[in-house]
Amino acid sequence: MNNEGDTPLDLAEEGEEIVELLQERIDRDMIDMEAVRGVEETMMLEDANRLKNDPVLKPLLSHANATPLHVAAAKNYMQVMRCV
Repeated sequence: MNNEGDTPLDLAEEGEEIVELLQERIDRDMIDMEAVRGVEETMMLEDANRLKNDPVLKPLLSHANATPLHVAAAKNYMQVMRCV
């Protein structure tokens, strides 16, 4: 998934052979695409709760010096923003 929440299937052009191949793999492996989309936000929320509950932990900055709040805001992760 990219930083805008798109999967390769979302980005593939309709009618391209890759669309069929991706969909076959998703179906074969029984991948829940909605669950896949929520994994990053869930992980960030878990990390934010750990940071909030353990005063010894310090948030890490991204490679662009963005705080967890910056990242959550950029991705519109409202629960994470409320937590941090």
